[in-house]
Amino acid sequence: MKRILSFVICIVLLLPWGNSLTETGSDEFERIATYLDAVTQDTVYNKIHFYNENSDHEMIDSKQELQEATEAMIVTAERYNAMAMDAESALTDEEDSTSAEEICITVQFDSDYFKTDEFIAFSEERNSVRSIEDVRDFRRRLNDYSKEYHAELVRQKLPLASGLDYYKAEIVGYAPFVNFSVLPENLTAEALLEVACSEDVLNISLSCASQIVMETAEVSTAAAEGDIFPTVLNGMSQTMIDGIHTGEGVRIGVYEANENTTGSLSHVNLADKDITMKDSSDPITSHLVSVTSVIATIAPDAEYYIDVINDKTITLEWFLDEVCDVVNCSFGNSGYLTYDYGRDGLFDYQILAHYISVVVSAGNYNATMNPQSRITSPGYAYNAITVGGVDLTYVNSAYRWMHAERACYVTPNQQSKPNLSAAYTLNIPNIGVKTGTSFSAPQVTGAIALLQGWDYIYSLSPERALAVVVTGAEKTYDFSASENFNDKIGWGILNMDRMFEVGANYVDGSNNNDYTGNIVTKQVYVTAGKELQAGLCWLITADPEKEEKYITDYDLKIYSNLYGQPVATSSSSDSNTEVVRYTPQFSGSCWIVVTQNDPINDDLIKYDYYSLSYLGASETP
Repeated sequence: MKRILSFVICIVLLLPWGNSLTETGSDEFERIATYLDAVTQDTVYNKIHFYNENSDHEMIDSKQELQEATEAMIVTAERYNAMAMDAESALTDEEDSTSAEEICITVQFDSDYFKTDEFIAFSEERNSVRSIEDVRDFRRRLNDYSKEYHAELVRQKLPLASGLDYYKAEIVGYAPFVNFSVLPENLTAEALLEVACSEDVLNISLSCASQIVMETAEVSTAAAEGDIFPTVLNGMSQTMIDGIHTGEGVRIGVYEANENTTGSLSHVNLADKDITMKDSSDPITSHLVSVTSVIATIAPDAEYYIDVINDKTITLEWFLDEVCDVVNCSFGNSGYLTYDYGRDGLFDYQILAHYISVVVSAGNYNATMNPQSRITSPGYAYNAITVGGVDLTYVNSAYRWMHAERACYVTPNQQSKPNLSAAYTLNIPNIGVKTGTSFSAPQVTGAIALLQGWDYIYSLSPERALAVVVTGAEKTYDFSASENFNDKIGWGILNMDRMFEVGANYVDGSNNNDYTGNIVTKQVYVTAGKELQAGLCWLITADPEKEEKYITDYDLKIYSNLYGQPVATSSSSDSNTEVVRYTPQFSGSCWIVVTQNDPINDDLIKYDYYSLSYLGASETP
């Protein structure tokens, strides 16, 4: 079958590589699999990840597991195709009729991009921006370098996947990822193992194309008697009413899933906004109008760039082309239930590679689509800001912020998601009451846009933006007295007034230590009875071979005496965010300390880029 490349590719020389299999027959498969088992090189199998129909991520450890998982994926794809045929939705021409049953294989090639002198120089340059023009110039120069680097890398390494009998390959821009479309009858364990054996292949992710379902929010306009719904979250109103920050000059991306509803960009909330559509023929849905209206209410003077997903590839590429500063993703893929190295991993890579902030809705409970209340992809991306939902709930004679029952929060690997929450049921001006994390996320997107318009450095520091919003977050009624992170809420609920207080108090840096110990010690002055809150965030890139160990393990601590024990500690080992709270009994000095517990993963990166923020303290007595 003829292969189709989504982009024009120059003629490629097939480069020799040491681990190539000369045959792909069953005898050769047995030989190489037996060899791998004998030398216990299970990391080759570990590169292959199956995401198969509402099941947990399956990491492969042996020849038998690889064969079984491959067969199961083929069965799933064929069943989806049969369902499509029964529904008379399959088309008759050859190209379109095959798409219903295709298997998506995403191959990530190994890359030294984050270790190059050029990327490191760009990373160090970020703090020198002084204007929105500086930000635009920085992004365009970084784009030029990244595009050239990754295009050449993929050009050289694409032949390593030649053993996959694919009929279409889509090269993902600004990243070492390629998506291959393979028919189920052409998928073999032998071909997957052959590709995985290359040292230049970092991981292989498989899922069924027909299985990818975009979950948008439940929409409701009916208010239960006695319920009240916020127009804006607590802490937002004064900032917005005063009009001090409007997001002027900030470029906001709005990434939307397609759905069968109708809206209009001439809606009163959007008619006077600066809006660019990627494709003028894309549908304008009511969901898109509502999501954009929430952001525009908070950041009325920003520029808006809208893209509607019309294929299976979810990528930030177009938003990077348009040099956006923050992207809102109010959709979720509930076809699988954990971190997907081909999708969440791509987001993590592009966020770090281009220093763009991305805000993602956590998802909504649905008995059919997402019965486990698990967060939906790309909400598992560590570098993205994942937003859960809270509602005003009448309890103990008052309305209090509590977890919204239908807002997703479960993470199978105990990942610290969502990062924070915002109103789940929202009264949107000129639209009415809507519910869903689809409308929680744009509140945070709008808040970050205000930060970026206030201080342009935030436009190029997603780690600082995340640190600031979680440090300024408030506990809700769900938290116990001693609880710091709540599984359903995250680190707290968005508060914009507190966020701007935090915004002036930060310590940024890079770290490449190969030892353990303290890397930051910040002395601050506190007031008795006034809570000190500190947050730490650092950017990561996923290394599937290391599972969770690709995240450098940092702890965040507060000391009232540097020679004593910490009075408060945040020490999760499966997250790139830590938040700590402490209410002192006496006024005086405290020390905020960042401790490194293991070396950074220098296989992929040379530096960790981190940001420490704090609230409730000053630098001088």
